[in-house]
Amino acid sequence: MPRSTMASYGLVVQAGPDEIIGAACLDDLNLMALIRWPTVRGLVIALPAIDGAEDAAKLVRQWGFNVMIGDAYNVARRLLAASEIFADQVYVVRVLAIWKNLDLAYVDTIVGSMQAYPCDYVTVPRDFDVTMAADVASYLAIQRVALMEGESAEVHRAKFNPFGYMETHTEQFNIRWLEPAPSYNRARRDSILASNRCHPENEFSGRDYSGTRYDFLIDLIPEGARVLDIACGSGHGSNLISNRASLVVGCDYLESYVQKARSRYPENERLKFIQSDAQSFVWGNGEEFDIVVSLHTLEHVPDDRAMIQSLVMNLRQGGLLIVEVPLLALRPVGLPINPYHIREYSVEEAVALLETVGLTIVRRIGCCRGFTCSAETSRDAIQLHAVK
Repeated sequence: MPRSTMASYGLVVQAGPDEIIGAACLDDLNLMALIRWPTVRGLVIALPAIDGAEDAAKLVRQWGFNVMIGDAYNVARRLLAASEIFADQVYVVRVLAIWKNLDLAYVDTIVGSMQAYPCDYVTVPRDFDVTMAADVASYLAIQRVALMEGESAEVHRAKFNPFGYMETHTEQFNIRWLEPAPSYNRARRDSILASNRCHPENEFSGRDYSGTRYDFLIDLIPEGARVLDIACGSGHGSNLISNRASLVVGCDYLESYVQKARSRYPENERLKFIQSDAQSFVWGNGEEFDIVVSLHTLEHVPDDRAMIQSLVMNLRQGGLLIVEVPLLALRPVGLPINPYHIREYSVEEAVALLETVGLTIVRRIGCCRGFTCSAETSRDAIQLHAVK
């Protein structure tokens, strides 16, 4: 839809207190670019009700923007409350404050599609980087997610990320993947890659939230198994697995994370934390673990093949390696946008990496914005289960 014929729209900017307070200046966020865009008639920053929210809200008001503080983990409810400022708008346009490379012309196209042909959710194709566009969903569709009942990990995660839930539950929602999506030329790609990019590396829903990757993984851990958790961070996943396993060793490259894990989850006969480099780490005499877990680690290390070989050395014959790696978005840039990633993968590349060290792939699980899906419909990551 041409910009001149589409209606202007209000925009909800989701942010955490640390992102606001930690911004050295407004240029660290996307707020000024958004408010200056001709079709954006206003925006509101939606903060979670957690520590630091009041201080962040005060700063946002000093900057001259509308702000509200809402439900910490039911993000769907928070977005609905924030969007009430745009009373005549029956859909929600959501971006994150740290998405600094937004293609606002494409966002206009997405919003225009919702205006012209209303549906539950308009989103970008699966091979397009979602951090460079916006999520546009009807008020009623988001409300359905906000009011979901139950205490399962999936329900918690749905409320935290209603857009991911919609995309992976096409039987419940009318979704439009909007084409044509842009693909940038070399000059524009180089400009983006040279910019100051922000992609937090922590688990997106919080280390202690009951909808993390580990919550979905826990049912795959047999009672009494010995488990090595590589890149354990501050320990939530290792501690969760220890409720089923006979031994969990959480390993992280950063000593600060290891110390944090030990302070939060005191070590015992079933839970240990150590600092080491996953590319060379071997526990004891090796081949001592039934399961080795490595979620989003391979993309960070200089030698991913060396790391896989090291993990295999820790795995008993017949043991299971569970690896999850990010998928490379082919559009609009076609290169890793996350400045912390040395590489990203195609499904075929990830499979080949494991097979070259003699592993047998027994399961492929797709990942789409925090939800599991088929490998064929995955957007963000692929989780591979391989047997030694």
